[in-house]
Amino acid sequence: MTHRAINFWFACFVFAFASSLVAAPPEPCAMLTTAQAGAALGGTVGTGKPLGATVCEWKQEGKPGTASLRLDITVITPDRFARTKSAFAGTVTNVSGVGDDAYYATIKSGQTINTGLSVKKGDTAVVIRVMGIGGQKPVEEYQAKEKAVAQAILPKL
Repeated sequence: MTHRAINFWFACFVFAFASSLVAAPPEPCAMLTTAQAGAALGGTVGTGKPLGATVCEWKQEGKPGTASLRLDITVITPDRFARTKSAFAGTVTNVSGVGDDAYYATIKSGQTINTGLSVKKGDTAVVIRVMGIGGQKPVEEYQAKEKAVAQAILPKL
């Protein structure tokens, strides 16, 4: 074998080995069980439904016409985590004790307040959102539920 051929095969080996070390982003629906989602939302929920490759949604089951909750987990890049934290149009509140870094991003539009908890652990980041369907609850209630979900999924990040 020539020196170039050896270098070529060595480079292929190093690339293949390095590629296997790069972890794929976690599957959002695999991060939380239906029971964990139900416990966080405070009621029975359906199975997590993938909304693309990076988002999973759980909906609280309730009687038609009554307010219920929806939970979304979105896997994001650490870069997007940092950009949102530094350039969010609403209020950013740091959260301690959750992952390597975490913050609530909250914005008010008219009478509606939307909040989400962004959590970064290592090279993985997620946004957790709890929202009301058919009714609005205090933002602190949503944030408490988001933090409970974050604590449940941390081992899988």
